[in-house]
Amino acid sequence: MSALWADAATAPLLQVNGVGKVFAGVPALSDVSLTLHAGEVHAVIGENGAGKSTLIHLLTGGLAADGGTMSLRGQAFTPPSPASAAAQGIAVLHQEPQLVPSLSALDNLFIGRSLPAAAHWGRWLTDRGAMRERAHQACEVLGAGLGAGASFNLPLDALVADLSATQRTQLALLRCLMSEPDLLVLDEPTASLTSTDAQQLMRQVDALRRRGKAVLYVSHRLDEVLHIADRITVLRNGVCVATLPARGQTSASLIAAMSGKVDEQTDRENVSAVRSHSASHIAANAVLQVAQAATRDGRVRDASLTLHGGELLGIYGLAGSGRTEL
Repeated sequence: MSALWADAATAPLLQVNGVGKVFAGVPALSDVSLTLHAGEVHAVIGENGAGKSTLIHLLTGGLAADGGTMSLRGQAFTPPSPASAAAQGIAVLHQEPQLVPSLSALDNLFIGRSLPAAAHWGRWLTDRGAMRERAHQACEVLGAGLGAGASFNLPLDALVADLSATQRTQLALLRCLMSEPDLLVLDEPTASLTSTDAQQLMRQVDALRRRGKAVLYVSHRLDEVLHIADRITVLRNGVCVATLPARGQTSASLIAAMSGKVDEQTDRENVSAVRSHSASHIAANAVLQVAQAATRDGRVRDASLTLHGGELLGIYGLAGSGRTEL
């Protein structure tokens, strides 16, 4: 974790003070505040509907706040559009990469940007060599996070439609970096990645932090948050309930903050009652039995269940608790 942002005398890059947003009379965000410093990875977590996406839209010009203030580099910040936010140094990597499948990877990198041009036989034409050079420079930045001797390459001439999910995510991240942002917003960046590819992305994010970039990291994957974040802001029902140093937190403590603490004795009694009721009302023959299942990445540990004929068995838990993996 970086210590660049820890100096209290250092002014934050981004400051959000008491912002709110209401849709059809229902508050999506209420009095939410946070600060983000250069060289910091600041995670925002919360259950579905907690207000994470709304906060991202406010920061990136997709929505206007109904109350509160924001400042960027000490100046009032109210971006009227995503283009305005981008022009002020904010880039966002969406959960679903915003790419054009019918164009090449190289062309996607330059959508919405001025194209380098060169004179050729009295005419000014797009300089694709210069485009490729700029793309390779951005690739070097991403590759710097992979360790000594590692390199980062994308098939720049391939159509986006032919790229893997991992390559599309990396292409979208590369596109963000080509604008040289001061603040990078990552919205569920590893949602479509394998664990190995997610670890690679974590190394790249860490390298960006070391280069002084501020990163707002939104994710349901608490193991990633604990690994990469310096601080963590927890949203619950549109309200900021805590901003915590990541060091010393656990998945259990974050889940408790997201959901609200549950009385452990009452919880045990409820579980015992449900088990007793189930045992007396299910058919005799088991259709499916799972005993002490576990995944190598540790997201599922010692999971056991039995499903009987004539029974509906529910599996529930917070996002990141292991439901999908099970």
